[in-house]
Amino acid sequence: MAHILYASRSVYFNKPYEDFLQSKGHRVIHVDSFPAAMRHVQDRRFDLVITEVLLRESPLDSVRIGIHYCSGLNLIDIMRQDGPNKDTPVVVHSVLGKEMIDGELEKRGITIHLQMHVEMEDLEASVEAGLAGRQ
Repeated sequence: MAHILYASRSVYFNKPYEDFLQSKGHRVIHVDSFPAAMRHVQDRRFDLVITEVLLRESPLDSVRIGIHYCSGLNLIDIMRQDGPNKDTPVVVHSVLGKEMIDGELEKRGITIHLQMHVEMEDLEASVEAGLAGRQ
């Protein structure tokens, strides 16, 4: 059983992925904003982090005019600097094609990239590969 942080723009739309991971015995914390993800990666150690490339600047339930985004890549950069997750494997989940962000992923040592609307089997394989990289 792994402790996984899943940072996405929408907890609602990605709930099936969270439920699937939990059905496989993983403990999942699912957050919908960059600040929430930052709090979690600074406070506790995870076995794996799954992040979208675009994360909300604030939680979805906050009252805002317009929605602003931060980069999940920034989350990775901050994680890598110091703290309990500097060596934690990361899976990037993105609407962007790998060819569009391949250089940015490579620079950060990220080898696992999932397209949106991923099949559950592909998610499971990516989580297993990420966790194997931790050992």
